Amino acid sequence: MTEQHFKLDGQQLAKICKHTLPGQDDELLLSKLQALNPDYPIRLARTGNEWYRLGGIVDMEGNRIANDLVEWTERTYIECGKNLQTLIDHAQEQQLIATRQTGNTLYFVIQTGAKAEQFIQIDIDKTHEMSDRLLVNGDNPPEDLEEFIDPLDPECIETFCIGTSRYSYRRKTDVSVFMD
Repeated sequence: MTEQHFKLDGQQLAKICKHTLPGQDDELLLSKLQALNPDYPIRLARTGNEWYRLGGIVDMEGNRIANDLVEWTERTYIECGKNLQTLIDHAQEQQLIATRQTGNTLYFVIQTGAKAEQFIQIDIDKTHEMSDRLLVNGDNPPEDLEEFIDPLDPECIETFCIGTSRYSYRRKTDVSVFMD
């Protein structure tokens, strides 16, 4: 069985993920994947452990300032004349909040033949973004850009969700090709 027989290429998978909102379980996503490939059984084989990564920046009302905390910090630092204190003052005046992405990777399996290695694995991340901390801890301001981005002693705030959960396509692996 070759890759061409499947109606699930990376672009289609990304589109399905973008247009499917996560629910209580992942049955809707599974049924959409199965509908595109009715001849091959698809199942959710495993849900990975929860992970976390830096998110973006929002204001106190949850309005989006930036999608990427690192990119915003580096760009704004340059706009502030590479003056860390100016950047700190700006973040405090605006009362900016850093967010975090938390999620799990879902591992879907499409059985393509009778042999154990005849399957395709599709990895899809299920993520949600939440407020994490004030961008700058007023009592313990950062000493450098690295600490600004990921402080050791953050000023935590009450957590709130930003937007809805979402799926994002990560990769597809044809295991029989990989084993060859």
